[in-house]
Amino acid sequence: MPITVTCDACGESRRVKDEAIGKKFKCQGCGKVLTVTSADSDSDQYDLTGIDVSAEAAIDQDDESVPRRARSKSGGSKPRPKSRTIRLSDTRVLTGLQCVFFGFLIFVAILVWIAVGSFLSPRQLVASMRVISLIGFGATLLTVTGKLLCLTAPPQMPGKEFLFVAAGIDVLSLLLTIIRMTASLPPVLSQIVSLLNMPMTAIGFLTFVLFLKNLGKFTQESDVVERADGTLLMGFLFTGNWLTIACLPFVARGAAAMGVMVLVLGLPLLVLGILTAIRYFGLLNASRYAVLEAN
Repeated sequence: MPITVTCDACGESRRVKDEAIGKKFKCQGCGKVLTVTSADSDSDQYDLTGIDVSAEAAIDQDDESVPRRARSKSGGSKPRPKSRTIRLSDTRVLTGLQCVFFGFLIFVAILVWIAVGSFLSPRQLVASMRVISLIGFGATLLTVTGKLLCLTAPPQMPGKEFLFVAAGIDVLSLLLTIIRMTASLPPVLSQIVSLLNMPMTAIGFLTFVLFLKNLGKFTQESDVVERADGTLLMGFLFTGNWLTIACLPFVARGAAAMGVMVLVLGLPLLVLGILTAIRYFGLLNASRYAVLEAN
């Protein structure tokens, strides 16, 4: 004789056979995995208790005790609540990574342009710097937009707190850039902004790499995780070298000693910068393909 059972989470009712007592099934209303545990002696309603197992492992598709959809007591079917699980294909993470990737390529092109521009005449260099500033602002805007789009990552994905930090720092840096471009700041405030620019950039970079590492874990791509670890190592070394050079005015005695120390530390800084950029390029590229494979 069929028995009416009710889900304790969403109230969805099902009709099952007597043999279903002790069997497991997934509620079609909310997706919760349930099992019929005991009978109510006063009615034909049976208690349902959730168990901490995956729905795929809990349900035996060939078992006749898997319940069929039934109508509620009100006579109509209750609407199913929306699931909290979101797939990567339903987000804008891929679009965000594309924006960050191409924004990074534009920054690399700008650095190459500046290196070539050092051989130009002063007038040509000034003219090119104006164009470079506009292109750099566009690349920054593209990168910030990409990180904001990545905030649509599934809620069940770990490491989103790193993305919030990275996106917040980039938005703040973009606002400061706009203020500096549209208004003249007092000398003291302008100097403070300049001093904070590099630490903020480093923190934003490292936290975004940590987000990409968690993205690799979420998509089960070991290559992304390994590339993220290598990029983090290079990033920490580069930041440490830069902080050492930034502290030289406070420890160096004399302009000559400071010049020698900058020269000695400048070459490793350049090499670390190039290696970090190469690592970061590979990480962004691998992350894009990991999201594509996940979709």
